[in-house]
Amino acid sequence: MAQQIVAVRIRPLVESSEIKVGAQDYWDSSSTAIFRKDVSDSLPFVFDHVIGKEEINRDVYNVFGKDIVTGAVKGINGTIFAYGQTSSGKTHTMLGSDTEPGLISYAMNDIFSLVQLATERCFLISLSYNEIYNEEVHDLLTGATNLKIRENEMGEIRVLECGQELVDKPEDVLRLMTEGDKRRHIGALI
Repeated sequence: MAQQIVAVRIRPLVESSEIKVGAQDYWDSSSTAIFRKDVSDSLPFVFDHVIGKEEINRDVYNVFGKDIVTGAVKGINGTIFAYGQTSSGKTHTMLGSDTEPGLISYAMNDIFSLVQLATERCFLISLSYNEIYNEEVHDLLTGATNLKIRENEMGEIRVLECGQELVDKPEDVLRLMTEGDKRRHIGALI
């Protein structure tokens, strides 16, 4: 049975837009729970792990991503799935910024380093880049929309007609993702 870990990351308030207008932070946390700090009898929301406001993407990757990447190079399927509402920090966690790399950058560097060390096997690495937006799957590499998800006869879940590009180094991945990002849907806060 595959191990599943559910974690929540608490995003700190953004200085330029939230703190500046007097927004307040209503959440506090422990290592496994979040709770309202303005309500004395607040019941906690409990998770396998809570990533505090002070933790950076490297910390998140070391806690969750590193083992998944190591397992994938050994042949074990793994997924890091970021889910949340607009402006909750998914893009920052996964893609990062100029000053703080995201989980994808850390994962790509580790994957290609581990593959170089694994001399007993040959690897062929390809990239697919999809998004789910308004309950439709979009291929960010090819621009195809409304792709179908199906299970094949071996029980594997696949996105039909999804584009794939072969990659040889982390820079290839990041270049293709930059191209695909131009096709991403971005919601606006009102």
